[in-house]
Amino acid sequence: RPGQAGSEGLESEKARALENAQKYAARAIDLEPAWPESQITYARYIFAKDGSQRSEKYYLELIKSFPYTADYRLALAEFYEQQEKTATAQEIYQRVVDADPKNTKASLGLARCYKSKGDFTNAIRYYMVAAALDPSDVEPMFSVAQLQLETGENESKPAQANKLLTEALARFELVKKNNSNYPKVYYFTAKAKMAMGLYQEAMQDLATEKKKNPNLADPYILSAENFKKQGEFSQCANDYSIVLKLRPVSEFYFKAAACHRLAGSIDQAEDLVIEGHNKESANYSYFREMGYIMEARGERAKAFKYFQDYLDLTAHNSFDAKEIENKLSSLGN
Repeated sequence: RPGQAGSEGLESEKARALENAQKYAARAIDLEPAWPESQITYARYIFAKDGSQRSEKYYLELIKSFPYTADYRLALAEFYEQQEKTATAQEIYQRVVDADPKNTKASLGLARCYKSKGDFTNAIRYYMVAAALDPSDVEPMFSVAQLQLETGENESKPAQANKLLTEALARFELVKKNNSNYPKVYYFTAKAKMAMGLYQEAMQDLATEKKKNPNLADPYILSAENFKKQGEFSQCANDYSIVLKLRPVSEFYFKAAACHRLAGSIDQAEDLVIEGHNKESANYSYFREMGYIMEARGERAKAFKYFQDYLDLTAHNSFDAKEIENKLSSLGN
């Protein structure tokens, strides 16, 4: 069985990698037992081989043996983060920060914990502390910009939203200036610009992101959305055709279909809708898109039925419920 042989080969390779890590860490510990990197590597090996309980116990023993070495406390906090024990991780990071306010890793850890709890104010606070402690590291600045972008996109007050988005964009631009190869920085810069209505400028950043990461779907998705907002439906459809190769999930079949339909390619739109429905029959977007396609063909009764099914299946609670209700009213006349 070729598939089974491949799987067994991969497992064998993983086992060898674990064995090599164990040998390296054990040898390093023998030579220098107080060297944090070797001890932490060994703790990670224990986690991979024997699970979280033994690994946690080993970390705690290290902290007991070396109470003044912050690296072990930070490693334990990261371990708890991985286990999604955010509150426990946060307590450890906070103790390290209290003891050493200049510990960048601890400030970053605190920021991550606050972010995972949805406390963006404190997350930004500690990301900014980390950024000030190590200006050469753009990660904290990038993380602050991401939080400001997300908050700005969801802010209901226009003035406050504009302030957050402007600050986010300025920080993304600063990250670009300091490290133009930072992952997805052009994508997020474009996202901030789109949120501010700077669609043409956003396309320049997306073009750069596509060139840097041609196998990444996200910039093509954002670019397609941008083209749709500007009424350039053929270009929208072209970008979604690439998205479907990189991330072929039902959602994007329906979005691609909408762009083809708006560009006048009704048959191609229907083919995509059917393909999306075959991939995920529980995605109710099928009924909405089929309604629009039938309407475009002048088949009003069929369009009415699809739109009615869509509203019934979504309990009149979808983001576009009002729009579809208006469609039903116009088709019923």
